[in-house]
Amino acid sequence: MKCEQNSILRTKVNEYYDADKEFIVLFVDYYVVEAVLDYFSKETMNSVPENNLPPSNMAEVSDWVTRHFSAIADHYVGHSSFLFNKRIQTL
Repeated sequence: MKCEQNSILRTKVNEYYDADKEFIVLFVDYYVVEAVLDYFSKETMNSVPENNLPPSNMAEVSDWVTRHFSAIADHYVGHSSFLFNKRIQTL
């Protein structure tokens, strides 16, 4: 956490561009993975989803993906503090 704090508090961004860019990319990746895991009620990336299971009919998969990933974006981007607050409470 100290490293992340240092990255956020930097004032000379141009000198540390690559490190700051890496931090942002990792943070966004983490947030997206956590949002998807939470939406599908999965404990780990390898566990079986408990909610919002994909259809068995391959013709319906495209609509399912569009519908559910739009819902993920609407819910988690619209409520940006949700996952952060959830993780802070578990630490």
